[in-house]
Amino acid sequence: MTLLNKKFLILRPKEHIESSLNLISEKGGLAIVIPSIKIVPISDWSIVDIHIKKLFDSFYDWLIFTSPNGVEIVMNHMLEIGLNPKNITSKIAVIGPSTLKKLKSYELKADKIPSNFIGESLVDVLGDVKNLNILILRSSIGRKSILDILKSRGANVIDIPVYNVQIIDISKELEKVIHQVDYVLLTSSSIAKSFFNSIKAIPDNLKIACIGPITAETVISMGFKVDIVAKEHTFEGLIKEVEEYEKTKKDENKG
Repeated sequence: MTLLNKKFLILRPKEHIESSLNLISEKGGLAIVIPSIKIVPISDWSIVDIHIKKLFDSFYDWLIFTSPNGVEIVMNHMLEIGLNPKNITSKIAVIGPSTLKKLKSYELKADKIPSNFIGESLVDVLGDVKNLNILILRSSIGRKSILDILKSRGANVIDIPVYNVQIIDISKELEKVIHQVDYVLLTSSSIAKSFFNSIKAIPDNLKIACIGPITAETVISMGFKVDIVAKEHTFEGLIKEVEEYEKTKKDENKG
């Protein structure tokens, strides 16, 4: 077991951690879970519904999802209002394998998915987007770079938030456990902000591991050091990077 007795702090919402806990357990690690954000779907769908219905009449060329949360919230809403997602006429593009997996759970396929799991890469795989109608359904705090690039290439883009991310004050919970932890796993910029806004001081032994460069940039911009950045921007890729880090550390100790 490559991560035997290593303790990991997971800050994801509880709805999204079962597979993460299983993976850490398989490697011999121990997980401490403190949800640091809450995903809250929008309450007023009136404007969104106008655009959602256009996904079924060939108006939109592309529908873009940037997270599993967006997929789940939109698909469940469609079903609630009597629309069958299988009848969407638009092509669908997603960012990241987790988003793809969630899409497949509704028996839908992605027409495009970039190999690099960040928004800017998605724009490149879409090809020529001039005069195309594109709908992006995502978080209210989604990065605007993908929107700006699409517009600069001549696309007609509608970007609508379908959920909000509420940051939770976890300072009291952190005080109780932070000195027991070897690694904190930061899987989004929102989670990183919640963690660093809630903690008083970083223990010397605590390693900061980020799921990708965007999250790492957020950590650095807040004045903190990043120890690990996953090359594959998934939770599995993050754990793999931690394993490599541990292996390198053991090899150096031997030397």
